[in-house]
Amino acid sequence: MGRGTPQAILLYVAVLGLILTFSSAEAVASLSLTNLQVTHSEQVCGSALETSFPRYAITVFTVSTRLIDQQAQLLQQVGAYNVTIVYRELESDKIALLYQKLKPLGISMIPELSYMQRLPPSDRIGPIDVWLEALRTVTGRLPSGFFSFQVDTYTANYARDRYGASFAIGNIWDQVNMDFMSLRGGHALPYYASRRHSLIPAENQSESSLLVIQPFAIALTNRYHFDNNHVMDLFLNGVDVEEFKYVSSNYPFFTPFFLELDWLFKVNDPSILRYFVEAYSWVYRTFQVITAESFTTVFRSFFEETPEYYFTYRSSNSLAFPDTAGGNVEWLMNSRVRIARIGGQVVSALRYSVQQDDLYLIGNRSIDFSRSRFGEDQDNLIDTSMRFDVDNLWQQEYGDRILTPTGNVPYLGDLHHFYGEHISSVPVDLYASAVVAVLCVVVFRLAVSFVRRQGRLSHLSDQDCTE
Repeated sequence: MGRGTPQAILLYVAVLGLILTFSSAEAVASLSLTNLQVTHSEQVCGSALETSFPRYAITVFTVSTRLIDQQAQLLQQVGAYNVTIVYRELESDKIALLYQKLKPLGISMIPELSYMQRLPPSDRIGPIDVWLEALRTVTGRLPSGFFSFQVDTYTANYARDRYGASFAIGNIWDQVNMDFMSLRGGHALPYYASRRHSLIPAENQSESSLLVIQPFAIALTNRYHFDNNHVMDLFLNGVDVEEFKYVSSNYPFFTPFFLELDWLFKVNDPSILRYFVEAYSWVYRTFQVITAESFTTVFRSFFEETPEYYFTYRSSNSLAFPDTAGGNVEWLMNSRVRIARIGGQVVSALRYSVQQDDLYLIGNRSIDFSRSRFGEDQDNLIDTSMRFDVDNLWQQEYGDRILTPTGNVPYLGDLHHFYGEHISSVPVDLYASAVVAVLCVVVFRLAVSFVRRQGRLSHLSDQDCTE
């Protein structure tokens, strides 16, 4: 045997070990998910879709005093009633004008408290106080909730503790890299938010803050953010009103609607006004509309804790969204897990118990609104997203820029049994990485031992030849 042979053998064994190790990692990631029993077999409240909860719709509009006459006339034209109004102006006379003009529609008014994470936590208290108290100055009563595209956990906790707020409209479902926000991993349907993170559903009332109500419906195939029932999103992307009706009609449990009326008028296009009239005339004819405040009252009377949602969503056949046309996604959402399955493959899964607390409970993030709002700079973004065990499903318009798929996990069993006890406190990727690390060490040590042995044998052979 030649002098260079031990080194060659070491290189060969090391390469083989790495190949086997990474193959093992993939196997571990799958086995650790598929052959296990569920940690908790009980369901907190059963599936919400199996209860007698009425089918409601909530319509939410942001308005301004500058265009209030046109906006009030437009809402009257579509037959609006029980409208939830978001005010963005703080002056008492302006709030009073909005209230006066829109009161005949049976309104409930709430302030907007978006992007609160930009401020240090102690500096958020003043703005919250001012915005909530502003309505009481005009109407004599505090708002029961607030609106925020991305609900700040600190703000939700404070609003409940200090003012008795009961709901927040916000947390746009799974939005990624848009409008300086990423917030993947929450529920698509109403839930009681945890005091440690507004995207996490609370296990019980003692650890909950507010009821979170999604602002508008996004197609639950979760591949296109713009496949939704937001009139401006659909119109500006050339999607007809039939998709608005499809998403709204097929959304499970309830249907939320939201629109910035100022944006509608800013486009200055008569065709968008016709689009709005057709869409929302249909809404008020078709659905039983109630305010967000009334919805919260009814929801609390049915569910003391976050209910489970288990359903299958079928996408429309719209050619505007070719990747999902006619496709089905099965969803399980409860206070412990969120899992999605397509055709026998789990494509998305996470556990809420292993998630970190919201970083913005103690920190803040400065945002430069003059820069691009589509996530090119991840340091100019408020990201409150969950950590996924299986991550192969997201809104692709801007998610594809930074997200890397983990691959699917084949699984045909009951989704309630997808997770198991012995990894209940360890994320799957860390679990697999730990096994990989151990295998690397073992393979390397075996290789070194083998080479040393071969070296000794070669040395003895050389001695024999010399003698």
